[in-house]
Amino acid sequence: AENIERIRALGIPLTAVTTVTNDNYNDLPAISELMSKLKIPWTASASLKKSLRGADNNVVELRLPDSAYPHLCEDAVSAVNKQIKVTKPCEKCRTYRTGYWIKWDGKMSFCAFLREPDISPLSSGFSDAWKNLVEYEENLQWPVECQKCKWSQKCPKCAATLATESGSVNKVSKDFCRYIDRILNQTIGGI
Repeated sequence: AENIERIRALGIPLTAVTTVTNDNYNDLPAISELMSKLKIPWTASASLKKSLRGADNNVVELRLPDSAYPHLCEDAVSAVNKQIKVTKPCEKCRTYRTGYWIKWDGKMSFCAFLREPDISPLSSGFSDAWKNLVEYEENLQWPVECQKCKWSQKCPKCAATLATESGSVNKVSKDFCRYIDRILNQTIGGI
């Protein structure tokens, strides 16, 4: 708590995020209570992504069972039911047209999870790299399967989800689609 107060005293905004897995699902009430006590805004996310860098993890085993999703939070159904008008993958990103990542290899991206695009601000200069990044974001489209899917406006996918599940921002993983279909059918019912 002392370090949190130091951070606040410096004027640094603080938000806590918990990635919910099978291993910590039962800890959520205690985490919620602690964040409330510390007055820290808190978000729980069950969106686990596979590693693109070859890290050894078994996302499928860590993901919550389908039956847990309707009970993850009280407003899960209303959150999923909201129509999200997203026409491009990057529109879901917090940094869309406003931010970027410089990754370990010096490449610029709009997302820490992605290997693409291959933009180097070191060789082209920051201004050109930024223009190329924004152009890439603007031109990136959902795969045709996503555009035609009945869950297209409710699916939690983003460019990183496509890439981590299928290997490319331009492809869809059938396993992930089946997984989302099960979750959304259990949470909000079929369409």
